[in-house]
Amino acid sequence: EGVVLDTEPIWDKIAETFLERRGFSYDRETLKSQTMGRTLSEGIEVWQKHYGFTGDIGKQTQERREIAQKLLATDLEFIPGFLEFYQSIRGKYRTAVATSMERTLLNPAIKGVQLNRLFGDHIYSIEDIGFLSKLNPDIYIYAAQKIGSPPYLCIGIEDSPYGVESLQRAGMKSIGI
Repeated sequence: EGVVLDTEPIWDKIAETFLERRGFSYDRETLKSQTMGRTLSEGIEVWQKHYGFTGDIGKQTQERREIAQKLLATDLEFIPGFLEFYQSIRGKYRTAVATSMERTLLNPAIKGVQLNRLFGDHIYSIEDIGFLSKLNPDIYIYAAQKIGSPPYLCIGIEDSPYGVESLQRAGMKSIGI
């Protein structure tokens, strides 16, 4: 979703809020690339290891989810230039969104910016594939199947190192931004 929606400042604020509650400052430079494309609980595991705190992963994941639901429900916009890019390819190519965002967070975002008016039903979450996060290529293979294109004919655009590697593992061409 980070290629289409300007979610990065929101994800940073989620991390800052969660970690400040535990007395830590968010080390974005070190941690951002390790958590992008991962599940909420995998992100908690990364933070626990980095900062040396413990606690129930399930409870902390729920806390992170609640922070995210609140922040993602407000002020979400498209990435600058995305709509113009999309209009230039619309109708020429089959398109889909394949994201690591779970549906409880994705659905309000879809509604808020009416993302389905661009992609219809072709907005896929890792929930659709059993919460297999990136580096696993399944979300991209699933999206390709749903739009009726073999993976080797697909091009994916990603904003995370894990996402680019996942696209390559899926047999797709990749563009990293």
